Amino acid sequence: ANFPEHHLNAGMPEATSKSSNALYTIEGRRQTFLKRSAWPHLNDPSYPLLTPDRMAMAGFYCRPATSSPDNASCYICGKSLDGWAPEDDGWREHVGHAAACPLVRLDLAESRLRTFQGAWPHSSPT
Repeated sequence: ANFPEHHLNAGMPEATSKSSNALYTIEGRRQTFLKRSAWPHLNDPSYPLLTPDRMAMAGFYCRPATSSPDNASCYICGKSLDGWAPEDDGWREHVGHAAACPLVRLDLAESRLRTFQGAWPHSSPT
């Protein structure tokens, strides 16, 4: 199918195709938190759930700004969050602030499948 270019890159950061493609991998996103020590919570034991690994697995890449040095954005939906608290968890914040994100929705669907193990509670018996 042919989709207009703006639909293909919805939520993606303005960047070269090489750097945009890097965000599609957990390792590529993780590296954004490590570059030039961009992530202010790096190696901070007060923020145990905000490690580069966990943030990248939650779909975030580090996108600091002068006014929000701990800004992180989702590579799929583009949701940006900042002002992280020590008890915050990247995945839970992603789910709570961007429930319509395809990455969040995909994980929720997979979780339902694991929970019900193929026996959906509202399906008719076959």
